[in-house]
Amino acid sequence: MVPIYDEEAIRNWLIHRVSAYTQIPVSHIDIDEPVSETYAISSIHSVSLIGELQEYVGCKVSPIILYEYPTIADIAHFLANRDGVPLQLFNRFHLLFNNMDIELT
Repeated sequence: MVPIYDEEAIRNWLIHRVSAYTQIPVSHIDIDEPVSETYAISSIHSVSLIGELQEYVGCKVSPIILYEYPTIADIAHFLANRDGVPLQLFNRFHLLFNNMDIELT
């Protein structure tokens, strides 16, 4: 998949995936509530969600991202900006280091 860099697109994708995993309507998903706690996503579903998220954004995602950035808004902002580094630039560095067995988180 083509890497996604847009915060709103990531946020909307996460809303729909959380809705699919929990069977909670999209309109009831609050982007400012902790995903794991509020929507009771199991650890198995968390692992699946993170795997799908990696494919969606086109880069490796920390397996503990739901704990480091607990809300949909937090995750989307982090992935779109990587603390001030746009994801597009981050992905370029990721490709450089990927063959060196260095994990960027």
